[in-house]
Amino acid sequence: KLLVVPFALILVETPISPQERLAQGSANDRVKARWGEMWGALQGNRVWQPTLAIFFFSCLPGPGTAMTNFFINDLGFSEEELSYIAVVAAISGAVGMTCYYKFFKELNWHGYFAIVVVISSALSLTPLILVFHLNRSWGIPDLAFALGDDAIIDVTNALLAMPILILIATICPHGVESSLYALVTSVQMAGGTVAGSLSALLISAFGIELHNYDRLWQLILLCALLRLTFLPIIPMLPTKLTQVQSTSKSEYGAGLVLALLVLGVFWALGQSSYKLATVSD
Repeated sequence: KLLVVPFALILVETPISPQERLAQGSANDRVKARWGEMWGALQGNRVWQPTLAIFFFSCLPGPGTAMTNFFINDLGFSEEELSYIAVVAAISGAVGMTCYYKFFKELNWHGYFAIVVVISSALSLTPLILVFHLNRSWGIPDLAFALGDDAIIDVTNALLAMPILILIATICPHGVESSLYALVTSVQMAGGTVAGSLSALLISAFGIELHNYDRLWQLILLCALLRLTFLPIIPMLPTKLTQVQSTSKSEYGAGLVLALLVLGVFWALGQSSYKLATVSD
């Protein structure tokens, strides 16, 4: 992390003169003005609707830690082999983002998301081959199949994530870019926290433990099917990047976004407090 320090020193920031600071008013006035601008921007349908869609997408659970534990305890993968999978995942993500930029960025987003979500849901079922050890009957080693499977899934996930990242950066109006971008990404992270909690609840509900993976296939199947629930949400996204210029507004939509953000934060705090209390007991 210290490697970032030299690059931070390159940043140039022009100091604000006393006259400019006086013209901007007090800190309280500036906060009120910035909040008013951000609230007005958040009310726009071009902002709150995609933000809700991003939140919902981020809430979708996955097999997550259950699959990692399966790799370690059932398939016997070492830390080195898991690191290979992580490297392949990173490279595959970069490949997916490059493919989107090169081949898919001009496509209609509604059709694009619908197709990629369906493909992603189908590919999310491929770990079942490892769970039932079908690859061994085909003469494919567990690690080789896991690497190939993870590469394909991560390319697809990147094809889903890339337009969402572009959308987050695009929907932020001029003047409040940084504040609104931070808000939208916070909503996205709140959704990710909910997804992690839902995954943990599902793992517990299916009785999946460190050495019991009898129902792991059911968890994988359910998580794959839950991805399809994003299909009815797709109309909340713009059909193309240029469509985000809509001027329609809704206070209720903006309020819902803020409510979800607050609930997500309290959910995260509640989960953390519960885990700490459980560990201490």
